[in-house]
Amino acid sequence: MYDILFAPFEDYIGGLSNITVVPDQSAQEIPLGILARPAPSMDPKLGAGYGDFRFLGLTHALRLVPSPRTFVQLRTAPPGVEGRDGFVGFGDPVLEGESGGSRNNVTRAAINNSTGLADPTVVKKAFERLPVTAKEVNEMAKIAPPEERQILLQGQATEAAAKDVDYQGTGVIAFSTHAIVSGAFDNLNEPALILTPPAEATERDDGLLTVSEIAQLDLNAEIVVLAACNTASASGRPGAPGLSGLASGFFRAGAQSLVVSHWTILSQTPFLLMPRFLTLAAGDTNVSPAEALRISMVEVANDDRLANLSHPALWGAFSLVGAR
Repeated sequence: MYDILFAPFEDYIGGLSNITVVPDQSAQEIPLGILARPAPSMDPKLGAGYGDFRFLGLTHALRLVPSPRTFVQLRTAPPGVEGRDGFVGFGDPVLEGESGGSRNNVTRAAINNSTGLADPTVVKKAFERLPVTAKEVNEMAKIAPPEERQILLQGQATEAAAKDVDYQGTGVIAFSTHAIVSGAFDNLNEPALILTPPAEATERDDGLLTVSEIAQLDLNAEIVVLAACNTASASGRPGAPGLSGLASGFFRAGAQSLVVSHWTILSQTPFLLMPRFLTLAAGDTNVSPAEALRISMVEVANDDRLANLSHPALWGAFSLVGAR
């Protein structure tokens, strides 16, 4: 795929350190950073040990944008206000699904056809608990002063809390949980994040934070980390472009940059990548979010403390979406 998408422009992009891409068709389905080409003259670390190959996401800081219009809007938007040192993180929602299990036919009827609300009992049993995400959130929160951290885990990680939090002064927001695409349940017409289901579903809280509800949040965060599976997916509407789902909702809410995933991620992946990424991107390093993600991926891909970290499935699942 590299030969199709990027090889024709190699003479131009070879001298660049940053590339902005508006993905379309099959390019929406994978993180472009895992595309590789022979480049033996470049630093071997940029190939993660795969011979003479070098990965695009390790050699260049990549930014994705949903459309040219979005690119212009993000580039011309006024910079965020000073003093956004806060962190808000959601993780480890209370769920009771079997580990490694699959959703059966019963869970297809999770959405009430007349009210459009999810059945909290069905949602709770459809997804397994993710206890490692509590550690992820706590590690990511270290980029903010202790008094500026809002960490909402387990019973506090609810849809109602996500709607009630005061995000002003918050520079980084993280959701470490499950995500689902449109159609995952019957009558579910938009993607959603899974949070702790309530005892009884209401308009304010049924356990699913959907794209349309995300768009109503009042954000001005520099970075939103969606450490969940398939958060780069499209909205589900026929012909909808990639990144039109959860990413679209957060941009409409006021986020400046997003970190999204393109497939089912392994639980250790965000724990390995995100704390270092945020230290670089949200700290006092003057490193752009796209470059921060590139550096973090290079470090993880060449880390020999754990087996198989060089495989792109571990370090390459995430992409940076935004124009800055």
